[in-house]
Amino acid sequence: MTAHVLFVCTGNICRSPLAEHLARRRWAGQDIIVSSAGTHGLPGLHATTTMVAAGTELGVDLSRHRSRDITTVHQPDLALCMEEHQVAAVQARFPTMNRDRIRLLDTAGIIDPYGATLSRYRITALQIKTAIDALDIEEWIEPMTDDR
Repeated sequence: MTAHVLFVCTGNICRSPLAEHLARRRWAGQDIIVSSAGTHGLPGLHATTTMVAAGTELGVDLSRHRSRDITTVHQPDLALCMEEHQVAAVQARFPTMNRDRIRLLDTAGIIDPYGATLSRYRITALQIKTAIDALDIEEWIEPMTDDR
């Protein structure tokens, strides 16, 4: 059974789109749908040009990304958030979702680089990539499909 993993940030124009594309590449061939949304996303915005550049350096193309708000998303099996306030927003949006399935992508949190330099975006992009590479998605897949 297909599992849905949702990455969540604030505007869905920097961190969560990069996480979505990196995870999609990393988990290619697995029975996983990967998406992203923002807790305050304005629908249809492009990823920031600086995150597009940082993503290109990591081998992902964010040029076609369009933002969306979490209110337009169906309940995922696992929500990986960038900051604590997004964890709370996901819990509020999906009150019946198992609380252990809403967590931070990186326990330290991932700082929003919006408006910062390319150097700051690179640091954020590397933190996201490192967190996704370290995530043992296999430990989540079987329990996710068992819960249905």
